Amino acid sequence: MASRETLSKLVDLQGNLLNYAFMLTSNREKAQQLLDNTTELVLKQSDYAADDANFKSWAFSIMRSVFTDRYARQTAARRAAAKGLRSLYSLNLTQEVSVTDVPEGSFKSADVTRALESFSEGYRRPIELFFAGYSVTEIAQELNLAEGVVKSRIAYCRNRLNIQLSA
Repeated sequence: MASRETLSKLVDLQGNLLNYAFMLTSNREKAQQLLDNTTELVLKQSDYAADDANFKSWAFSIMRSVFTDRYARQTAARRAAAKGLRSLYSLNLTQEVSVTDVPEGSFKSADVTRALESFSEGYRRPIELFFAGYSVTEIAQELNLAEGVVKSRIAYCRNRLNIQLSA
């Protein structure tokens, strides 16, 4: 159980921890979730805090660990999804779809797959990773490209897909 002194120190740190969480996530909602998870862990493990001088760095270390663990899990899930990406585009629909059931602007997965296969590897890979949920930064790191190059290739591919599938 956390002591009043620990609670007081933790309350005093909330603003700094929230700023750090926002710096890590670049998203207010995710930053607040990270702060909540960190606060919960700090309170649960308050008996392990060494002394007053280390409490602040200890709390920030917990936040960094929580963020890193969550990021590692999400990245692993995205990579697993990217490995199975071809099967996502090649889904076989088991039910019959009438023309009236398909919304305007919808495309069959086979059409999307065919259009993507017409792209060169240098353009196809970034758009596949983007569709798999990777961020532009992650794609740039994965493919050893500048972020601007990745953004322009994704934009180019989206425009080209739009043109090919609309024709």
